Amino acid sequence: MSETVLMTGASFGRDTAETLARAGHTVFALMRGFAFPEPGIRRIAAQPGIDTVERDVGSDDLVDRAVKEVLVLCFQRMTHAAPDRHCRA
Repeated sequence: MSETVLMTGASFGRDTAETLARAGHTVFALMRGFAFPEPGIRRIAAQPGIDTVERDVGSDDLVDRAVKEVLVLCFQRMTHAAPDRHCRA
């Protein structure tokens, strides 16, 4: 059974995100900075099955906002209205 996974710190947990995606799960990878030239961020953003969301989750309020944003993306995907697999706030 395929699951939807919301993952923070995905740039450091890249292997975990990639393993989950290869196993057929949908991974929403929250990352703090797309502007970093770190190759791992570019690599994870290019993986099929991984949706990248640029978000800081340093407080409860920011986590709540990130979860709501991912829920909207899930709904859009279910209704085939998602225009892009990457989301930036």
